[in-house]
Amino acid sequence: MDSKQVTETIAMIREENLDIRTITMGISLLDCIRGDFDTTAQAVYDKIVAQAKDWCPLRIKSKRNLVCPS
Repeated sequence: MDSKQVTETIAMIREENLDIRTITMGISLLDCIRGDFDTTAQAVYDKIVAQAKDWCPLRIKSKRNLVCPS
């Protein structure tokens, strides 16, 4: 991974308000592929939320902003 990729990843985390744990969970999303974008996005969201419940109690602000309380 080069420094440009690291910078792009940090920017993505800041812009999308992602909790870094959603990136490092190491789950496969291949089974979330559906026929259209909205259905696929919902399947990805549902899977991440289901997996994350084992990591911490979630406070969900929106589908694009999952955070674990400190």
